[in-house]
Order: sequence, then C-alpha cells, then structure tokens
Amino acid sequence: MLAPLPLYALLPFVAMLLAVALLPLAWPHWWEPNRNKLLVSAVLGLVYTRRAGSSLTEYFLSGRALPWWLAGTSMVATTFSADTPLVVAGLVAKYGVAGA
Repeated sequence: MLAPLPLYALLPFVAMLLAVALLPLAWPHWWEPNRNKLLVSAVLGLVYTRRAGSSLTEYFLSGRALPWWLAGTSMVATTFSADTPLVVAGLVAKYGVAGA
C-alpha cells in the first residue's frame, strides 16, 4: 500500500493550475508576455528540482507515490494541450469524422 502524498507535494501542482486559471483573469497584461509564463513555470519547477534529481524513479515516476487522481488529472490536462486539438482537427479533415 502506498503512503498518502503529503499536502506540500501538491502545492506546486495546485499553484500551476491556479496560475493558469487565475493570473490571466486577474492581471491580463502581466500574463500576456511569454517570459512571465516561463517565470511562473520555472519557479514552480525549481521547487521540485532537488527531489526529482535524486533518482530516475523519482524523476519519471514521482517515487511511485503519486495518487491515481493526480496522475489522471495530469493525463487529462495533457489532452487539452495545444497540439491535441490541432491533430484531431487535422485527422478529421483528412479522414472525416468516421475515420474511414
């Protein structure tokens, strides 16, 4: 049985979600330049640099201690990335909705 993930381990994930959801609404002009998006991502990434650098298992598998809902949320968020809708639109344009 896996140990529950401590709350502090979720903070960077929650902070990134809040940054993506709330910063554009609260400060639209600050969020527009890509350098500010990079800054937020870099700061949150630095929080876990030491932990992820400790081993390959920690880097790729989060020490095998990631709860199912967090891994699932990450997978769903990946499907909403910019390339997925573009690829799907291209496949539908090329093969049609039925994919025949």
